[in-house]
Amino acid sequence: APAAVTIAAAPGAPRLDWQSRGDGVAVGIGGGDALAAALLSRMCGGGFVADQVPIASASLSRVHAVATAAIRDAVSGLWPQDPDDWTAAAAPPGSDVWRVAVVVGAVSDSFDIGVRPPPPAVVDSGDWPRRLRARLDDLALPVRVVLHEGSIAVRTARRLTIGDVIPIATAHEVGVRVGTLCLARGRIAGTPEDAPRVEIVAKGSR
Repeated sequence: APAAVTIAAAPGAPRLDWQSRGDGVAVGIGGGDALAAALLSRMCGGGFVADQVPIASASLSRVHAVATAAIRDAVSGLWPQDPDDWTAAAAPPGSDVWRVAVVVGAVSDSFDIGVRPPPPAVVDSGDWPRRLRARLDDLALPVRVVLHEGSIAVRTARRLTIGDVIPIATAHEVGVRVGTLCLARGRIAGTPEDAPRVEIVAKGSR
C-alpha cells in the first residue's frame, strides 16, 4: 500500500512510554493505535482498516508493542549497543519530541517519539603531548643543500650553450635548508665511491 510519512515537532507535552539504556540513551514512544489496529485486522485476514478492534484488546496490545519496539530499535541503531539493555524509565529532562504522521492506504495515524542521546563521552587526553610529538617527529620534510645563490643577467642566460661553465662563489661550508629555514651548516665530503656527501659541522642558520 502507498505510504507517506511527515515529521514535525510534537505539540504540547504528549504522553510517552520511556525506556532507557545503561549508556544514557532514552527513547519515548506514544500513539500508533490506529496503525496497530489496521495491522491486527490484516493479520487476522481482514482488510487494512483501523475501526474493527476494541482499543483494550490484548491482541492489539501485542501488535502495538511490536510496532513500538521496531521504532525503538531503529532509534537505537543510531547508537549501537546491546539491544536487550532497555528498561522502563521516567521521562528525562531535555529530550526532543517529534510527531511522526503516517498515512498507509486509507489509515492515518501518528507516533510521538522522544529521544535523548547519550551524554558526551569524556576523552582522556593525558597522553596527547607525547603522541603529538611522535607524529611531528615522523613528518617528512624536503631538505636541500644550497651551494650557491646568485643572479645572472638575462643576456648571459640567453647565450648559454652546452659546455658553458657558470662560475659560482661558494664558501667552504654550505647551508642545509628546509624551506627558508637554515637547519644546519655542512661541508662537502668525498667518499671512496666519489659520491658527494654533506658532513654536518654546525646547527642553526648562517
